[in-house]
Amino acid sequence: MTLYGAMASLTGAAHLWKARRPFRLRVDGFGITLHDAELAWEQIDRVALWHPPNTGENSVDTKPPKPHLRLWTARSRRPARLEPPAAR
Repeated sequence: MTLYGAMASLTGAAHLWKARRPFRLRVDGFGITLHDAELAWEQIDRVALWHPPNTGENSVDTKPPKPHLRLWTARSRRPARLEPPAAR
């Protein structure tokens, strides 16, 4: 494995670890803001909270899966990439 391959693997693992941590989400008059990124309402086409189906045998005894936040930008139909917040 080359040095660049090792660095890419470590960077990818760090991104996955960070993505699994809890985060703070704020929805207000400006738009949607996370602790390190923000999108204004003009940049957002739609927002949805998707609940995956419960695949447990007994839905009464098993906890439902965690919901997923889906976000589409106004310019494309792909999920959005949040930009770092500017100093306001």
